[in-house]
Amino acid sequence: MKVLPDIQTIEAYPMTVAGKQNRSFSAKYLKEYSWLEYSLEKNAAFCFCCRNFGCGDVDKVFTKTGFTNWKKMGGANSNISKLKAHAATKEHMLNISRMSGYKNSVVAGCVSSQISIAHQQFVENNRNYLKKLINIALFLSRQGIAFRGHKEDTNSPNQGNFIEMCKLFSNHNPEWHKQEHMSICIRYTKDFEILERFLGFVNVSQSQTAASLLSFILSFLKELNLDNIPIVAQSYDGASVMSGCRGGVRTLLKNKNVFNALEAIYIHFSMPTMNKKLQDMQVKLKMNLVTLSSISDTRWVCRHKNCKVVIENFKLIVDVLQEEVEENNDRDVSRAIGILAMMLK
Repeated sequence: MKVLPDIQTIEAYPMTVAGKQNRSFSAKYLKEYSWLEYSLEKNAAFCFCCRNFGCGDVDKVFTKTGFTNWKKMGGANSNISKLKAHAATKEHMLNISRMSGYKNSVVAGCVSSQISIAHQQFVENNRNYLKKLINIALFLSRQGIAFRGHKEDTNSPNQGNFIEMCKLFSNHNPEWHKQEHMSICIRYTKDFEILERFLGFVNVSQSQTAASLLSFILSFLKELNLDNIPIVAQSYDGASVMSGCRGGVRTLLKNKNVFNALEAIYIHFSMPTMNKKLQDMQVKLKMNLVTLSSISDTRWVCRHKNCKVVIENFKLIVDVLQEEVEENNDRDVSRAIGILAMMLK
């Protein structure tokens, strides 16, 4: 289907007798109204968009028979212009909108096609990024090189071999150069088992402000139909734009409360008000608050309470100590090994 009207301009258009005068079509109307077209065969004017995109109740004069009353044709500034009257009708404006939509679909494809192409490109880009990350991990593994460093925050001069090699790729690879990407992961429970899944990378090259990053996160989750699922915790890296207590992403997300969450917790017990809310929630849910305290040298009743807590939570204490030993992250490992050995005697 054509997307532009036929414009047949000639030096002199056929004359038509109108009363005592001879009148003809004028080419100036084609310049004033982009939707107007002229048929030399019928010596009549038609509305291109209504003729091709109209349905239902349309003006037959401008779609089938053709307009030939040149006296009442009038320009854009005329008070008796039939062209101006036709352009103001609801049906004509609707057909103009249909024609515009058709033009856009011809240039860029239909909506479903655009979405499909964009999704394919999105998946392909993510696969390329993952391939590079996997290749880096395989290289470090084959060479027996440690992945992580001693200190990996943004202020560290050496953030570990894996991160530093990713930086090297981004500096010299044209696909990664001058692009900023944010990775999004979720952690959830299924059948009382904690699972963690990587959702994908989000291109944030346009802007890295807290408001922009929050918008990217919400849009990404909405695309995956995860925008209505409540969350109970957030976790970000150490960058101030992400974890800032006043204008960071975690604060904006908490204030926005888009997930209708019970409480969007970022740092569990660092804030007294948040700690109080958690304690109130435990009381409401009839969850007894259990704490381990040091043994009193004078009050034997307190010793009884301490022993009771240890006996009732023996398995949990052992699990925590074993996890501490397995992670082997700090100086408390030796103490954990000693306590665990005494408990398992």
